[in-house]
Amino acid sequence: MSWLIVTDLDGTLLDDDYLHTQAAQALDTIADTYPDARIALASSKTPAEMIELAGRCVSDPILIYENGSGMAWRECTLCRPGAERLDGFEIESFGRPYAEVLAELRMLRFQHDYQFRGFSDMAPDEIARETGLSLSGAEKARQRVGSEPILWLQDDAALERFQADLARKHLELVRGGRFHHVGSSLNKGRALARLWRLLRFQFGIHAVTLACGDAPNDLEMMERADHAIVFPTREGDYLELANPNAHRAPVAGPGAWLDAVTDLLDHHHEAA
Repeated sequence: MSWLIVTDLDGTLLDDDYLHTQAAQALDTIADTYPDARIALASSKTPAEMIELAGRCVSDPILIYENGSGMAWRECTLCRPGAERLDGFEIESFGRPYAEVLAELRMLRFQHDYQFRGFSDMAPDEIARETGLSLSGAEKARQRVGSEPILWLQDDAALERFQADLARKHLELVRGGRFHHVGSSLNKGRALARLWRLLRFQFGIHAVTLACGDAPNDLEMMERADHAIVFPTREGDYLELANPNAHRAPVAGPGAWLDAVTDLLDHHHEAA
C-alpha cells in the first residue's frame, strides 16, 4: 500500500520547542519503515524556511509552502524539466507572484485606509519580536513567494470589509491567531489534491492519503484526505472534522506525531 502523508508543522509535527532535528528523525523513521510512503510538509512558512528543515532529512520530503501557494521538492525527488529552482529544489507556484499581492494590498490600504502591517513593512528584527523567530529565521520568513502575512490593526468589522475587497481582487485571506495571510492560492487542501494528481497521473503512484494538522487552515486538507490525525490546539481543543476516518493525537511534537502516524499505518498494513 502506497501512502501520501501530508503534515502541518507548527502545532503538529513541531511543538513549542521547535526541535527540527527530532522532527527530521521522525520523518526519516516513517520513510525508513514504510518505503512506499511519500511525505509532504504543509505550512504557512516560506520555501526558504522549510528547506532548512528538509535539509536535515534523508527522506526528501515534498514541501507545500505558504498555505498552499506552491510546492517544492528536491531535484532528485520528482524531476520535471523546466521547473524553477531554489537551493537544489524544484519549485512550482500556483498563485499570483508576491509582487502582485503586495501591489494589491498597497492599493487597498491607500484607497480605504485599512490599518495593517505586513512582513514587507517590517525589518527582520521586528518580525523576530512579533513572531518569536530568531533573526535568521525572520530573514527567511521575509523571503515570500506568493503570500503576505499581515498584523491587523483594526476591528473585526473592518476586517470583514477588507476580506470582501480582497475577494474582488481575486485574493484570499487565511485568518491566523496573530497574523493573517493574504494571497491568491491559499489552501492546503487544494495543494494536497494537486500533489495526489501529480503522483497519480505523472508518476503512476496511486496513494492513500493521510493528513495531519491542528488549525483551521488544516481543516480542508484533513477533510479531503482518506485518513486524518487531528492534534490539539494550545487550549487543548480539537477541530471537528467531516471525515469518518479522523483520529486524535494527545499532544503535538515529533514524538507524539511519530507514535500517531506509526499506529495508524501499522493498523492498516496489518489489515491489508
